[in-house]
Amino acid sequence: MLITRTRAAMPLQCPKSAKTCRVHCGTMTGGAWSAQPHRRNARIGSLGQASTQNGRKTAASIHWRSASVHLDMDIRIIALLTALIYAGSSMASYAAPQETFIAPLISFESPAEVRAWRTVNDDVMGGRSLGGSVVEEGQLVFTGSINTKGGGFSSVRREMEPGALEGARAFVLLIKSDGRAYQLIARTNARFGGRYVSYQAAIPMSPEGEWSSVRVALSDFVPSVFGRIVPASEISPLEVNELGFIIADSVDGDFALSVRSISLERSRPDGG
Repeated sequence: MLITRTRAAMPLQCPKSAKTCRVHCGTMTGGAWSAQPHRRNARIGSLGQASTQNGRKTAASIHWRSASVHLDMDIRIIALLTALIYAGSSMASYAAPQETFIAPLISFESPAEVRAWRTVNDDVMGGRSLGGSVVEEGQLVFTGSINTKGGGFSSVRREMEPGALEGARAFVLLIKSDGRAYQLIARTNARFGGRYVSYQAAIPMSPEGEWSSVRVALSDFVPSVFGRIVPASEISPLEVNELGFIIADSVDGDFALSVRSISLERSRPDGG
């Protein structure tokens, strides 16, 4: 008599070994147990497990590729924004508002400019800085070396005809800087404490070694005496009788500033 006993529900993968899997998933034929179903179940389980692992690998691969694409896009966007910001900060021209216009004030193509500029260094107060200027190839070249033990400044200036700045809102300078901090200085007949007031305004930083057009507003000038801010009157453009450049950045070492032109941003007579 042939007796066959099978288990109604068999798992995909049997946790038993081939020798101990009689009750779990074996088949008895003629009083003998067969391990064949175990091997079949184990094979089915292995295929299911491999399929699950492959699915996980595929999902992980898709997720990694997706993350990689997003990261690449982020990097490209950051690079583009950086390029735009740098391009904006490196613009070599200044565009005046519509209600104003740019008028030339000083051109260094004129031979008269060679003799117009004079030097004032910190040796007037016991300092040891060196500096001066030359006019060559259509530009003013202001060079020297700052020594902070004693005064720490060097400047070059020229006289101006009173009234030359009438209607001016700002100076527009075409310069090539070495990356150090320079200031534009102006003088009138204003005094404080018995001394002449020097009006100073910072020249905006520009890319080192590149020609750049920068704007210095008349409203940015601050009254000072020997480098110290004083509560004197605001600068009066009509009364300016001296104009120049100064470096006093509290840093020892060489400096170099080239100036190709000095212009004025003036208000239009009709206001538009």
